[in-house]
Amino acid sequence: MSAAPEALAAAIRKGDTRAVEALLDADPALVNARRPDGSSYVLYAVYCGHARLVNVFKERGRAIDLFEATAAGDAPAVRAFLAADPGAAKTFSPDGFPVLGLAVFFGHATLADLFLAAGADPCAASTNAMRVAPLHSATSRGDAAMVRTLLEKGANPDATQQGGWTVLHNAAAQGNLEVVRLLRAHGADLSARTDDGKTAADLAAERGHAVLAESLRG
Repeated sequence: MSAAPEALAAAIRKGDTRAVEALLDADPALVNARRPDGSSYVLYAVYCGHARLVNVFKERGRAIDLFEATAAGDAPAVRAFLAADPGAAKTFSPDGFPVLGLAVFFGHATLADLFLAAGADPCAASTNAMRVAPLHSATSRGDAAMVRTLLEKGANPDATQQGGWTVLHNAAAQGNLEVVRLLRAHGADLSARTDDGKTAADLAAERGHAVLAESLRG
């Protein structure tokens, strides 16, 4: 990676709008540049929590793609992509995340509903090392409503991501009683263990959720 992309990445991480503008103005090719994992710097800005930077790229001619529009919560753009190609609901970002997963991770429930209605697979896990499914993302956010929606659409309650963590492990570690209840109601395996041998009950106990831990042991 040359110095310019490295500087752009650093400015984006800091959320430094002026620095990002200056770098893009000095080297217009950076507007469409890609990171080593194939993702764009537009998507990277959203990953870093600075979605406002998306407009900086758009103002300089960047035509955002479906994944960027989804992460940024741009509903009109997403609807336009789906109208042109309903199959786009089943696609994966260059860095390996299902577009449904991006909508869920960033809390865009309306977009998640659009993708599900267009045939997105609620069980689709990322193709990268994280192996994160939409249900993992909803649980990480503590979004019980989305967890319920995904389970009702057929999401696997025992989906396992990197480290052998199931969705129940995540919910138990957070002490999220509502999400745990939903997962158990859909048959989540209480005996599943992480790669280092811990059950959901073990994780709940470690994080100070004693009552929850006890309920997960029986």
